[in-house]
Amino acid sequence: MGENIKDKIKELCVDGLVETAPHHKQWFFEEILRVLKYDIEKLKREAHKNLYDPEEIWESGVAP
Repeated sequence: MGENIKDKIKELCVDGLVETAPHHKQWFFEEILRVLKYDIEKLKREAHKNLYDPEEIWESGVAP
């Protein structure tokens, strides 16, 4: 993993840790996954399929 990617992930982690609003914290997690080149929509579908409680959903985050 390149230093630029590691630096971006570190920045997102630190910013997410100091953020207090849960909907913004969601955004930081999603951004980290995007930096790592994951398909967010695919991950959401997989996560929803594997949930024990079908009422649980992965709500998208809101940019701070």
